[in-house]
Amino acid sequence: MATPNSGQNNLHLYCRLAGFSLGLLGGLGAAEPVAGSEAGTNVAARAQAIFLASQARHQEAPADLTAAWQFGRASFDWAEFATRDALRAQIAEAGVAACRKAVAGRPTEAAGHYYLGMNLGQLARTRSLGALPLVSEMERAFKTARELDERLDYAGPDRCLGLLYLDAPGWPVSVGSQSKARRHLRRAVELSPEYPENRLNLIEASLRFKDQRMVRSEVTALEALWPSARSNLVGEAWVASWSDWEKRWQVIRKRKPVPETPPPAPAEVKYPLVTPISVTTARVVSTSPALRFVVMDFAFNPIPAAGRRLEVYRQGKRVGAVSVSGPARQNHVAADIVEGEVQPGDEARQD
Repeated sequence: MATPNSGQNNLHLYCRLAGFSLGLLGGLGAAEPVAGSEAGTNVAARAQAIFLASQARHQEAPADLTAAWQFGRASFDWAEFATRDALRAQIAEAGVAACRKAVAGRPTEAAGHYYLGMNLGQLARTRSLGALPLVSEMERAFKTARELDERLDYAGPDRCLGLLYLDAPGWPVSVGSQSKARRHLRRAVELSPEYPENRLNLIEASLRFKDQRMVRSEVTALEALWPSARSNLVGEAWVASWSDWEKRWQVIRKRKPVPETPPPAPAEVKYPLVTPISVTTARVVSTSPALRFVVMDFAFNPIPAAGRRLEVYRQGKRVGAVSVSGPARQNHVAADIVEGEVQPGDEARQD
């Protein structure tokens, strides 16, 4: 089963089209107004209308499990237009609850698991603290959906798994893995090669991996299928998707493939004497701005207890703060971003 204009967004995607409120309609149906184009207004209005209609059907027939996951799908789409984390969380939690009900009542239907994972992704965007535990549940939901129907939503389960592995921190903190990201994004293209989102994702990931051969191959393939996709994927349901795809495609076409970098020659390994220090100091080695957490390397320094707040500095200037959350493996530990914008290379320390 494939559904237009839902599920194609990255899990960490911020709304690319500006939303617009049609007025306070009460409950979850009202999003705060933001400035936007006429196209953005129409897309937001459509998402809101579908959400309200799906919500009504779910409330009128709570035992209808198909209506439950359809409400979950509509919740994900409408949450994209929320301008406050509290509202996005409220919408996403409603979608999660509906999908959990669908999964419990009909565990062999892929859609319930798939849209459960999508709404957990929306919910994770609102969590400045505690987003990391949601990642494992998202992974399980998408894996189950893949086992049940890998072609759902134009190979949506593989697409979402690939993006999740691409952007999540790697072991030991989370599930991130370049090899898994490559495998699932390529599988999504194999299952649904005519769907532009799948090839765009693979090209963007390959640019990050500096895989010049894959970039060239996929750009050529996407150029060939673009006209037919434009002819086949038409109508109001595809306006938001095409607005997103066109912008990303323009960026890709302006950018030359990054040459592959040969591996450096083996260097002589030296082990300098290191004196541990007692000050709680760490270096930020990776970040997830969308999920609002970082991974820090304490090297030989003591790792603070969970809940400890550390100030973050960049070139001697304070830029934010993090709260140690765990898990911790060896000298690495995860922390939630509680203030400011943190980047790899920043120094975190307890003042």
